[in-house]
Amino acid sequence: MADKILPVFDDEGIKKQGKVIGLHLRKMRLRSLYTQDAVTNDELDTKHGFPSLSTYKSMENGDTKSSFTFYLQLFHLFHGTDRDAAILFGNRDSETFVDESHDDSQAHIARLKKFAYQKYTIYLVDEMDAIKEMKLSFGNIINYSYVQGNAKIGRKYTYDCKLVSPVNSPYVFIYFTSTTSMVDRALFILPEIEWIIGKFKRGLGLMISISTDHQRCPTIQMFVMLHALYKKPDLEEIKKYIVLRDSQVSTYMMRVQDLKSRNIKFDQEMILERKHYDVEKKNVL
Repeated sequence: MADKILPVFDDEGIKKQGKVIGLHLRKMRLRSLYTQDAVTNDELDTKHGFPSLSTYKSMENGDTKSSFTFYLQLFHLFHGTDRDAAILFGNRDSETFVDESHDDSQAHIARLKKFAYQKYTIYLVDEMDAIKEMKLSFGNIINYSYVQGNAKIGRKYTYDCKLVSPVNSPYVFIYFTSTTSMVDRALFILPEIEWIIGKFKRGLGLMISISTDHQRCPTIQMFVMLHALYKKPDLEEIKKYIVLRDSQVSTYMMRVQDLKSRNIKFDQEMILERKHYDVEKKNVL
């Protein structure tokens, strides 16, 4: 007779895990700037897979008896990431996502709005000098502090992203943290082009990362970031703009040529074809 398989959690364990889930669900809601009433208003009722107000409150209080459909709908409503899923349904500890210091000035929000809810492809080279593509998607502006996002390279590597763009800074910074078993972090730096008042469409930047090879060496390289509205460019042409030439200042220092100047040249010279837009289907072809 086969041994009986014991449950992972007993009643007390489920109750304790429910508290963790409820607490993080609340953090996700606050991060997305929703009130409890807004989550359960007339437009988002139980007919569409959303909980009632009383049910949602019980979910934040740790009740684990609610329908999985509710959790799934809320996960997408709050722009859940791989890390959120690992906390809600896995074994990862919750962390504070909201910055203590935030800037709700119009100038700051305008800078963040250039990237909010936009999708991009980042092109960079690997150790074999072949072009790699990273798909990057941004979501909402969180607590007037940063733009939340996620990225992936193929099916193997996924990242949580955080874009910050401090007022009066000449740069925009994107922090990447691996959500897979590989411990990997990276910092992407783009110039702030002040005359861009709409959405950021294309640009050149500098990346500092831990390489994915066995030596785990820090890597500095250039990258190209293109909006999803563009068709895939000529990769050999892209490589011309991310070569690091004449970067060394001395034996002890390396300085990359001014990023804004590089971006102006890239914008003037690089010919990019846009995808066609079907007005009736409201879709990019």
